[in-house]
Amino acid sequence: MRATPDETRPGSGSLGRELARGLLDGLLEIVVVAAVVAVVIGGAGCLGYAIGDVRGAVVGALVGVGVLAVGWVALVVTGTRDVLRRLGRRRR
Repeated sequence: MRATPDETRPGSGSLGRELARGLLDGLLEIVVVAAVVAVVIGGAGCLGYAIGDVRGAVVGALVGVGVLAVGWVALVVTGTRDVLRRLGRRRR
């Protein structure tokens, strides 16, 4: 007598594909964030170097870090406000 496969349980192949897809999604997110950081800080540093010298590059890179920090804070504030708004709607 042979056992019939359970159709409700995913097979090892689909679990492997799902795991690989999740890992690739996470890797893609890391690559995108790294690229944005490199472009913003590197671009500001290059602009500072073009205007001045090495000091200009350092100042430009610091300005790039500041731009990223302001953008990150804006995203956190916007996300928090959105979550609080949605939670307020559920309570009503």
